[in-house]
Amino acid sequence: MTVEPIRRLLKIAPGEEPVALRLLAMMIIVWTGFALGGNAVESLLFVRFGPEALPYLFIALGVVTFALMVVLNALLGRARPRRILLFTLLGMAGVVLGIRLLLLFDTRWLYPPMWLAMMVMWTVASVAVWGIASAVHDTRQAKRLFPLYVAGLILGWVAGGFGTAPLARWFGAENLLLFWAAGLVGTVLLARSALRVGGVIAERRRSRGRGAVDVRMQLSDGLRSVRESPLLLWMAVTLALLALLYFSVAFLFARAATARFPDADRLAGFLGLFMGASNGAALLVSLLVANRLFARFGVASMVVVLAALYVAGFGVLAVSATFASLVAFRFVQMVWVNGVWTGGWQALYNVVPSERRDRTRAFIDGVALQGGIIAAGIMLILAERVLTPRAFTLIALVIAILAT
Repeated sequence: MTVEPIRRLLKIAPGEEPVALRLLAMMIIVWTGFALGGNAVESLLFVRFGPEALPYLFIALGVVTFALMVVLNALLGRARPRRILLFTLLGMAGVVLGIRLLLLFDTRWLYPPMWLAMMVMWTVASVAVWGIASAVHDTRQAKRLFPLYVAGLILGWVAGGFGTAPLARWFGAENLLLFWAAGLVGTVLLARSALRVGGVIAERRRSRGRGAVDVRMQLSDGLRSVRESPLLLWMAVTLALLALLYFSVAFLFARAATARFPDADRLAGFLGLFMGASNGAALLVSLLVANRLFARFGVASMVVVLAALYVAGFGVLAVSATFASLVAFRFVQMVWVNGVWTGGWQALYNVVPSERRDRTRAFIDGVALQGGIIAAGIMLILAERVLTPRAFTLIALVIAILAT
């Protein structure tokens, strides 16, 4: 069988195979590891500490991630930014191994910072791998190939999701972190190979002698890029609102799932099964539907659909807030986010000139996204203390309408 039909199916142009296939494998491996590690971390936190800590962790997550993204934003303004991304991914593998060692002491206070570290690494890894993908593709290539990489991302979540339950039974939830660390090391090797084949590392070697970068200057540069572009400005506002809604649904789902599955290994299995099923559906949507939707309605329109789904979901919860309706809402949310929205959202960044693209992405993810996460934590704390569940749902519905 010739490879030509496969190349056409994957939307890979002649000569793009060496880079595209490496990046596809990178996406599969990195997110398989994150799926295994994330399910383990969340199940351990929910069972051994309690999901009630999540609103406070959301606030801490926003603050810590903002600080780290500011530093990353500054580093990306220096020479060899791709090497910085590679070393960042390798450093995360060391952090994961360190967490696994600390779990040997079985200290209750460890679980919140462990979850916090996992979420921060998820954001930084997303910036790193999409930054590497953007480095070797122009805007036209990104529009055509990013849905393929999203499919690889989803396939990784599917593999990690369905693999969580059996691996947790055989090795225990704590040891899933070892698979996560191995996946990060494999990601670094594939990313470096893709950059070298694409000529990016060789190109960066010519850029030497740049001094230290002022963090405030980098922040002002990212802010100026956003303020000067109506698209980027609306992206920043939208991302903050969508983050608030995303983490609100995540908290409601986590609390309900923990109540239904009080054992750590069983909860990890349920979370893995849910992740595998939702991402399996998202994979089909990404492969069979996403490109057609982008071509027919445009990338930005498909971003708007996510906000409309939040309107529908919180509208249903306002009428019937059962475990089944919440699971269905979370399922649809994850299918659209991973199957359509992520690829469209990342493709929007390619309107930014390549020399500013990484810093712009880091600025929006580091400021707007984290602001939305902090707002979600504050709103959930108020909901626990002041608001009734129905009042919280109605407020979220209003925010979803505003986001739309």
